[in-house]
Amino acid sequence: MKSFRGGCNPYYMICVPDRLKSLWVHIEFWSLLPHVFTRFFLRRFCDYLVCGRGFLDFIVWIISTLDKPSFLRSFYGAFLLRLAYIEKPVYLYADFNILFKRSDVPKSFVFKELLIYNSLAKNLSLCSIDTRVRNPHEVAREILRCLRR
Repeated sequence: MKSFRGGCNPYYMICVPDRLKSLWVHIEFWSLLPHVFTRFFLRRFCDYLVCGRGFLDFIVWIISTLDKPSFLRSFYGAFLLRLAYIEKPVYLYADFNILFKRSDVPKSFVFKELLIYNSLAKNLSLCSIDTRVRNPHEVAREILRCLRR
């Protein structure tokens, strides 16, 4: 659909029109529910759950791709913030230049995502680990050290 073409979401090259952003938040949230239920179920059997993406990532995704910081004040945003807080994510980060080299999206989008992650991770993450100078084994060791605290 031509009306959705654009770079607001550089991963899919779409822009959700302003009048549809609230509906889009509903669609994104409801598509997350199987993930939520699966994680809830798995947490009953595991002390730790290791995943590539968590609730913090989903919140950043919504805010950055829809350019909608007000999402945090919505019912869904508040609900997901509570889940992210309970989840206690480990925040893996690198500086802007390294992140840009690792990605295939515009610098401005990487910068926006990094700002959002940094501001939310301060309050939500169990710990933060700088990945720019560590190899994957060292990062894994740091994660385990963080989880033992």
